[in-house]
Amino acid sequence: MKQKTALYMRVSTEEQARHGDSIEAQRQALREYAEAHDLTVVGEFADEGISGQKPVRKRPALSEMLADVEAGRIDLILFTKLDRWFRSVKLYYQAQEVLDRHKVAWRAILEDYNTETADGSLKVNIMLSVAQNEAERTSERIKFVFADKVRRGEPISGNMPMGYKIETIEGKKRIVKDPEKEELVNDIIHTYLSCHTIRRTTVNINRRHGTHMDQVTVKNLLRNEMLCGRYRGNPDYCEAYITPQEHEQIINDWNRNVRQNSIEPYYPLSDVR
Repeated sequence: MKQKTALYMRVSTEEQARHGDSIEAQRQALREYAEAHDLTVVGEFADEGISGQKPVRKRPALSEMLADVEAGRIDLILFTKLDRWFRSVKLYYQAQEVLDRHKVAWRAILEDYNTETADGSLKVNIMLSVAQNEAERTSERIKFVFADKVRRGEPISGNMPMGYKIETIEGKKRIVKDPEKEELVNDIIHTYLSCHTIRRTTVNINRRHGTHMDQVTVKNLLRNEMLCGRYRGNPDYCEAYITPQEHEQIINDWNRNVRQNSIEPYYPLSDVR
């Protein structure tokens, strides 16, 4: 009887950029291996842009696959290399406990590993320790690069809060106000500073601008320190919408009143301007 086989792929954004170790490249290699070894593929699971040091609960595809293991739908798991599976000894054994309990095996198709002997298990431990150390050192380098970019006022992500966008100015990427959203953001700020409730602010903004924002979106905007031009310790990171004092007032509002911090129910209110 053919083994019910799952293909698992993982890559972090940084690794993909450095090595071209894309999900599709892994998928193709795994499919070819399964076909060559007469294995029945019952599922393909891909965690893209996720570190190998993340726990199972933060790796959606891995969580789904382990649920299938527990349901008896998988006999064998294939991945290309051990560091695609885990880069942490502790987290590896948490997942391995599930596999052992359900007698599910795994293979790293581009490497020679086994966990059936003491020497094989030792080799896995050593290589996982090396991968974990490499991941930690890489993380430290990335943090240093990001800190330097923040110091120079450069974006470290393509995701900008509402009211901002990235532009190339004199050959360098900079964060500037988005003219298309500037009026809306200013109105959200002024409305909140007038009424001091997220619910009332959201209702009135949606009425005036014909938008469909929810209270979480409005709250996340107002709590973002970039609104006062500050980010990760750089007080002049970008152009501000409000002063640091106004931003502090907003945060203090929520700290003083736990009820204001919760999401309140919608119902019609008169406009506040």
